[in-house]
Amino acid sequence: MVTTSEVVVKTVSFYLLKIVLRGPNEPMAEQLRERLKNGMSKYKKRQNIVEHPFGTIKRTMNFYYLLTRKFRMVKGEVSVAIFAYNLKRVISIMGIKGLMERIIGKIQLKVA
Repeated sequence: MVTTSEVVVKTVSFYLLKIVLRGPNEPMAEQLRERLKNGMSKYKKRQNIVEHPFGTIKRTMNFYYLLTRKFRMVKGEVSVAIFAYNLKRVISIMGIKGLMERIIGKIQLKVA
């Protein structure tokens, strides 16, 4: 037995009827579809910004699967992969010489 909140009958042609059954959650599903349609530009922007690092970590750094078990260990493994990605980006932007100058400058500031 299908519980419906409303039944919509549409006339497709003179002798053919199309009956559309709408479930009780259909209004909420329509709201979600509308939000998705309106927010598609945000989704595309997020996809362009966020998905690139994960693809780079997966493909160029061969991080296809996790080697450890348990949440704490997996968290550590993922943190190392993300740190390596960030370090790789910093080196490509600043160069090793620029990075080392910055690190040495910070160390000297803390000592003095």
